[in-house]
Amino acid sequence: MTGAGPLPEIGGLSQAQQRGVDCVWCGVTLTPATAVDLGPQPLRILDYRTHWYPRACPRHARPRICVVCDRPVTGEAETVPGFSSCGAQPDGYRHPRGTPGCVRK
Repeated sequence: MTGAGPLPEIGGLSQAQQRGVDCVWCGVTLTPATAVDLGPQPLRILDYRTHWYPRACPRHARPRICVVCDRPVTGEAETVPGFSSCGAQPDGYRHPRGTPGCVRK
């Protein structure tokens, strides 16, 4: 799965996030042009098995790549602020200090 890491627990999401109207990570309202489908996710409610269909905004749907070592960032990450509020230079990510193989200069 791409995106900002594992999906949040469905019980902690708003109804709009559960239905795919809002991004599962940041809660921004999505449009057909901006929504990125994250695929069906299995869901078990008591003895009933079903699926839910989360969606994300483009910012959170792309894989997070470390700006220092160019490897994917999974789990915790430090945000490197972008250069413009319009998204032309979106935020970057880097591994936390002390991550093996990620050397800061």
